[in-house]
Amino acid sequence: MESLIDQKYRRIIMDYYLENIQESTDHKGNQKFAFTCPFCGSSGRTEAKKKHRKAALLWNQTQNSWVFYCAKKSKDDCFRSRTLSNFMDALNPALAEAYRRERYFMGSKVKVITAGHQRGLWEYQQSKQE
Repeated sequence: MESLIDQKYRRIIMDYYLENIQESTDHKGNQKFAFTCPFCGSSGRTEAKKKHRKAALLWNQTQNSWVFYCAKKSKDDCFRSRTLSNFMDALNPALAEAYRRERYFMGSKVKVITAGHQRGLWEYQQSKQE
């Protein structure tokens, strides 16, 4: 399941950096967004070729994250698949850093809340035994 942070930054990327987006599902039923590659999309010879949807954001259920993939592979930036974070690094490094920072702090808060809950549960169990 996509986290709220991933969803927020995916939408930012789709609104400001990607063109000609089409939503669909892959053969496993996972969500998929096909679009014109931001790295090699402008290398087509004709205007119609420039708008071909050769790139996609694919949901990887095993890693529970988005993966960028370009079928054209004509530029160094789109030669291999990338995680959402690495894809953002290539598009806008400042945005990628904000994404990683927000994920880090959200993970830290979750650990603190969990640790506090566990401590409260332990104290409750200790007082119950006495």
